[in-house]
Amino acid sequence: MAKVTLTIEGEPEEIRSALTVLLDQEVVNLPVDTLQTESGPVEDAPSETPWSDDDVAMWWENLTPGAQKILAEIATRPEGYPASELAESVGLDMRGIGSRIGSSTHNMKRLFKKNGKFTKPQPWTFNGPLRRYVVHPDVAAVVLRLSEPDTARPGE
Repeated sequence: MAKVTLTIEGEPEEIRSALTVLLDQEVVNLPVDTLQTESGPVEDAPSETPWSDDDVAMWWENLTPGAQKILAEIATRPEGYPASELAESVGLDMRGIGSRIGSSTHNMKRLFKKNGKFTKPQPWTFNGPLRRYVVHPDVAAVVLRLSEPDTARPGE
């Protein structure tokens, strides 16, 4: 019998992503509270509140222009944008895409993380086995509006 010892550290969604890549796409829908750590089950995110237009606008305004360009493109196909097609569309390889959209993760932590837990659902995810970027539907709709030239922030 094989014995594998593996340590994955991070937030619940990061752990889920790592397990998805390592095991199989079936892990994508595995409830976070079923994952175990040395100290017990990984706690699920706090009661996340839905994305409001103002929340998305605040997150969007803090992204780099490169991240905005890529995430605006992904938002055109929120149900799943194949990574190879995205790379072709934005003229970057996967490393270039990853380095540019990293600011979105940093902003999530800075803006929507309280007491070590996220207060909003992740705005986008990458499904490793399917090699697709997926954008939260509430986020996608606002991003598409905000990415249009001369678009004012919601409520202005």
